[in-house]
Amino acid sequence: MKYFIISFFLFLIVFFVENFLFPGKLLAQDETSPIQFHGSNRAFGQYASRQGTNSQIPASFWRNDLNMTLTVYGIPISSSFFITSEQSDYRQSINNFRIYFDLKAMAINKAKAFAKNKAKGLANEKPPGFMRFLSNFSTFEVGKCRPNYSNLTLKGISVSGVNIEFTPGKFYAAFSTGKVKRPIKPSEIIKPTYKQKLLFGKIGVGKKRETHLYLTFMHVEDEVKSLPASPEIDTFNVKPQSNFVLGTEGKLSLFKKKFTVEGEAAVSLFTRDMRSPALIEDDTEVPSWLTNYLKPNASSSIDYAYNVKSTLKLKTTKLSGGVKMIGAGFSTLGNPNLINDRLTYDGRIDQTFAKKKLSFSAYFKQNKDNLINWKKATTTTTAYGITAVFRFKKIPYLHISYTPNFQKTDSDSLNLKNSVKIISASTGYNYPIGKLKSNTSFSFFYQNTETIMDTITNLSKTQTYTLNEVLTFKIPLSIAAAASLSKSEFSGKKRDILSLTLSGTHRAFKKKWKNTLGVRYLNQIDEQKKVRIFCSSRMKLWKGGDLDIRVEENIFRNKTQVVNNFDEFIARAALLIKW
Repeated sequence: MKYFIISFFLFLIVFFVENFLFPGKLLAQDETSPIQFHGSNRAFGQYASRQGTNSQIPASFWRNDLNMTLTVYGIPISSSFFITSEQSDYRQSINNFRIYFDLKAMAINKAKAFAKNKAKGLANEKPPGFMRFLSNFSTFEVGKCRPNYSNLTLKGISVSGVNIEFTPGKFYAAFSTGKVKRPIKPSEIIKPTYKQKLLFGKIGVGKKRETHLYLTFMHVEDEVKSLPASPEIDTFNVKPQSNFVLGTEGKLSLFKKKFTVEGEAAVSLFTRDMRSPALIEDDTEVPSWLTNYLKPNASSSIDYAYNVKSTLKLKTTKLSGGVKMIGAGFSTLGNPNLINDRLTYDGRIDQTFAKKKLSFSAYFKQNKDNLINWKKATTTTTAYGITAVFRFKKIPYLHISYTPNFQKTDSDSLNLKNSVKIISASTGYNYPIGKLKSNTSFSFFYQNTETIMDTITNLSKTQTYTLNEVLTFKIPLSIAAAASLSKSEFSGKKRDILSLTLSGTHRAFKKKWKNTLGVRYLNQIDEQKKVRIFCSSRMKLWKGGDLDIRVEENIFRNKTQVVNNFDEFIARAALLIKW
């Protein structure tokens, strides 16, 4: 509730400030007004008779997503507020609120204004100086943000604070700071989490999509005092961590952007346990002022990473290739999902013929780990693929691909080889049947896997055939049917899965009311069956209001494990309001 109150009062503040600065313009909106206000609110709720198997999402919950945008002289100032009943004190916050500039909307507004004034032969209306200054911010977010700057530094983690990109002319600066994680106290079953804060900065010259050179600094650190000392913390092996990353990135664009070379390099100091013993000053050649700031200790490690990519774009051909190395000791808390200890090479070619009616693409990628020989085994993965697409008029389209990959692990005690070969194809065509419109599509998928562990070999394969048919009548009615057969075999054991789906959709009141009724039957031969009966209805209540309701009944029966049988009822409703 406190988030809703904050959102509401911030909206009122913005509303009255703008109405005071530009009296009468906010309420009297039209296409030529310099002040525009619009937004949307989507309320969603679900009721289910049971919680999904192995799912952390509750059986019944609700969510509300509110978005508002105030556009002043073409500069959109937006806010978003999300709240849900899934919020819990035992994990990181899901509810969020932020205020930001919508860069994409700003570009669209500028393009519309230019086209409109050009058509009228009028000069552009000159916005106030403060608004011209705001247009230099390509990103301005306050609240829960997800700053995304690079793979080696900061990429998409949730930050409750600010995120700013300032890009006047050729100058570039970015800044982000705030709380990454809130503290969660330990218990017998809840894993504790330290409070974590972020400080990020980037500065340089050049626009992001053009030739540029930037320098980057990031510091992420847990607060040791945010959790009380307790046996549970030691039990879960949770330690306060610290991370410093210093990097640079650049791009060179030549020949009207037809040839580009871009890359990034970073050095990371990662401290796994801030409570570990400090380093003895006599044992290091690092200046004391630097160690006093970085505070490395016995658990700290330093390593580097880099990536380089080049692209050549011709009229009908595109070539690209690159190399990426992530050191074995390189870690960044700004992108915790980054896999380290890996060297990767990749290349790709895309070619079109006959005015893009025929296209061809191929790629190659190889990576290996154990870069400093600190593991007992070294794994090398090689993958490549070939894809061809045919799209000619008056004949069915055809999409074919072959994408094998091979993995090899070498060690003194074990040799492991794994190969996966995948072939897929799909085709489809639109054609009339009397007064009906018909769309028929067919797809085929084949996967062959071979695993060799020393002298033991395991083989498996899967084949899937899928047929889809959609019939559209002259009246507002359409019928869709699908049939799929999957045949798999593993270590001599065969398994067949049959899936059948049939649904009908009717539209009424000039397509303002859409209703769908259908059934799906899934049968894993001699093992289990599942039947789903579903019904959905979507109504346009008014110009900016849509109501979507869906109910379904699921019946699952397992012949070998009766305890897993269930009957499930699910009802979902969503109300979308736009203004």
